[in-house]
Amino acid sequence: MSFTFTPAPQIDLIQPSATLAINALANKLKAEGKNVISFAVGEPDKATPAHVGKAMADFALLGQNKYASPAPPALADAIIGKFKRDDGLTFERTQVTAGVGGKELVFWGIGTSVGKDDEVVIPAPYWVSYPEIVNFFGGVPKIIAPVRHDLKITADELRAAITPQTRLFIFNQPSNPAGVVYTKDEVAALAYVLREATKTNPRLVIISDDIYEKLVYTGSFHSLAAVAPDLLPRMLLINGLSKSHAFTGARFGYAAGAAPWIGAINKMLSQSSTHGPTIVQAGAIAALNGPEDFLNEWRTDYVRRRDFVLAELQGVMPCATPGGAFYVFPDIRQYLGGQYNSDKDFVLALLERELVGCVHGSAFGMPGFMRISYATSDNNLREGLARIKKFCALIIG
Repeated sequence: MSFTFTPAPQIDLIQPSATLAINALANKLKAEGKNVISFAVGEPDKATPAHVGKAMADFALLGQNKYASPAPPALADAIIGKFKRDDGLTFERTQVTAGVGGKELVFWGIGTSVGKDDEVVIPAPYWVSYPEIVNFFGGVPKIIAPVRHDLKITADELRAAITPQTRLFIFNQPSNPAGVVYTKDEVAALAYVLREATKTNPRLVIISDDIYEKLVYTGSFHSLAAVAPDLLPRMLLINGLSKSHAFTGARFGYAAGAAPWIGAINKMLSQSSTHGPTIVQAGAIAALNGPEDFLNEWRTDYVRRRDFVLAELQGVMPCATPGGAFYVFPDIRQYLGGQYNSDKDFVLALLERELVGCVHGSAFGMPGFMRISYATSDNNLREGLARIKKFCALIIG
C-alpha cells in the first residue's frame, strides 16, 4: 500500500523563508557550474573573531559537552553585563535567556504572547519571518507601510495602527531589509504613542529586535528600552551574535525581559530545543565579555561598500541611504508593469538571465523594491552591480 504524508493543517499557515528560498535557488545554479553572484543572504562575509573560536575550541577539549540550561550562570551574567554596559539596563538572571539563534527567540517571543485573533503591529519593510510566525500562532499581522522616503514609520502612523485588539508591536532597528536607524527623538516619539496606548490597552507588549545594533553608521543606536525604560516591564529585547560576530552558523541568540515572559519562553525551550549547544555557549560568553575593537574595521568596510553600491545605483534605481545593517533596498517600480508584473518576477528573471540573486521587496511587505546585501566581496559587488545595470538597461530598451 502506498502512502503519501500530508502535513498538519497549521503548516499551511506559514510560508518558507523567501530569503532562504532565493539563496537556495542561487546555490542550485552555482552547483550546476554557473557563475552566480548572490546578494540574497544576510550574512557577514567576515571571520568570527579568533578569541571566540578559541573559547569554543578550548571548551571542546575539556570533553564536558553535557546538558545545561538555556542560559547557565556564566552565560546569563555575560548577557546581563552586555545590557548594562551598552544600554544602561539592569536585569537579573531570571530575566535573561538564550536560544538557538535569535530566530528561535523571536518565534517563542511571539508564540508566548500572541493568541488567536490578536493583532500584531509590524512596520514595513519587515524581516520576512515576523508575519509568518504571527500567522502560525493564530495572530493577525497589521502592517504599517511607511510613506517617508527613508522608510521610517511616524508616531502618527503607529498611533493609527494600534487598536484595542493590538497585543504586540514588533520594532526592529537597524532594520532588515532597509537598514533603517531611528534617532533618539524618533524613538521617543514612538515610545510616547506606545505609553499612551497602554492606558486603554493594558495587554500591549513589545518585542524589540536589536540584532543589528552594532552595525550603525549614521548617528548612534538608541534602543527603545533605553529611551523609554518605563516600558521595559512589557518588553522583550532580542539580540544575538550572528551579525556582530559573524556567528551565523553557530546559531546563538539571547533575550532579556520581564521574568514571566522569559519564564514562558524557557518553558517552551524545555519542550523543544532544551538549550543551545554548550560549545556555542562557551563562544558566546567569550564574545559578550570580550573585545569589540574589530567592529570599527568592519563598520568602516561596510560603509565603504554601502557608498559604492549607492553610487553604482544612482540613476538606475532610487534608494534611500541606510544608516545601519548591510543592505540597500532600492525602488524598482520603474521597471515593473511591462515584461515583469511584480518585483518577484523581476528578481527571478535577474537571477535566471544575469545570474544575480536579490530578494524581492514584497517578501518584506514592500512590493516594488528589492534587497541587496553588500556583505560580500568588492569583486562580487562590482560584477553583480554591472549585471544589474545591464539587466535594467535592457528593460528600458
